[in-house]
Amino acid sequence: MNSFEDMGLNPKIVGALDDLGFKKPFPIQERVIPILWSGSDVIGQSHTGSGKTAAFGLPILEIIDEKNPAVQALIVVPTRELAVQVAREINSYAKNTYKRALALYGGESIYAQLDAMRERPQIIVGTPGRLLDHIDRKSLKLDEVLCVILDEADRMLDMGFIEDVEQILRATSGAHQTALFSATIPQELLKLARRYMKNPREILIESIDLNVKEIEQHFLVTDTKKRIESLIRLLHSEKVGRAIVFCRTKRDTFWLNRMLHERGISSVAINGNLSQGQRDRAMEAFVKGRSRIMVATDLASRGLDIDGVTHIINFDVPDDPYSYFHRIGRTGRAGKKGIAITMVTPPQRANFERIQKVGGNVIKNAQIQREVPQHSVATRTSD
Repeated sequence: MNSFEDMGLNPKIVGALDDLGFKKPFPIQERVIPILWSGSDVIGQSHTGSGKTAAFGLPILEIIDEKNPAVQALIVVPTRELAVQVAREINSYAKNTYKRALALYGGESIYAQLDAMRERPQIIVGTPGRLLDHIDRKSLKLDEVLCVILDEADRMLDMGFIEDVEQILRATSGAHQTALFSATIPQELLKLARRYMKNPREILIESIDLNVKEIEQHFLVTDTKKRIESLIRLLHSEKVGRAIVFCRTKRDTFWLNRMLHERGISSVAINGNLSQGQRDRAMEAFVKGRSRIMVATDLASRGLDIDGVTHIINFDVPDDPYSYFHRIGRTGRAGKKGIAITMVTPPQRANFERIQKVGGNVIKNAQIQREVPQHSVATRTSD
């Protein structure tokens, strides 16, 4: 299929996609949109960055009735950031219509959300806990819901949200279709699917190939105590437009952010210890270019779609090979090129070799072309 227009989408939506620069459907969109639009249940296995928000968002916009002010679609996501992103993207697709999405999540005043609900959005995107709050208050009624989407379901399983998700599914009493999207499909999710889905169609997209084909991957062997020096060299030798530097712990994000500031490098830290307001301000500074470096934990490795990220730098090698691919998937998106560099210390060599094996040994040794400017560099004695 060559275009979204060929799929039979509403011309108003096609016009919005043209404005957004969507040229042709990604593989998951080609396969999922017709199935969801037809009313079937779907299990979609696909990596973040493969285009799945449009894969479920576009058929939702076709399914719901513009003239009906009731909530007709419910999208359940694991994090506040993803709720905001998905609602924003769907609203960008729907900008030429009267269909609207609203994000509901914890960390924001529930009273502000109650005011927003009075605008009668037909699509709700929310985190499990806050959705249950609204259901209990009867401010969110799900009796006219036509479609339920569980996005990043494996992440919700990891975060202990599955019981909340089941409670939400039980509250969605009317006839509806259900779709589940996940990077991995563990047995617990298959059990959930069997309980709440009707003969789901399975759509499996090869996540690693799809997610990293536009990413040039490198590794850099360094000493634990010299990692900060190596990172400074990288930031000066590479043509970094906007970079995310991943650390293993929250404490390390604060420490590394401070070290970068001391070297005159504009950066922000984001992790789960920050309040929602602090995270929003840090994200805004990064997205709007006031800070070109984001130092983050794996909180930022999934679900966030930030334009213009040229580099991913793994200051720590992740323990799980698939976490590596989630991290580097923040660059090289939508056909654009990206660069991922992993800093490997001797204690992390075994983890890195596992990543190389999973990725087909395509990660190349990196060379640093420029010396670090001659300023004092603080080093950390323990992790």
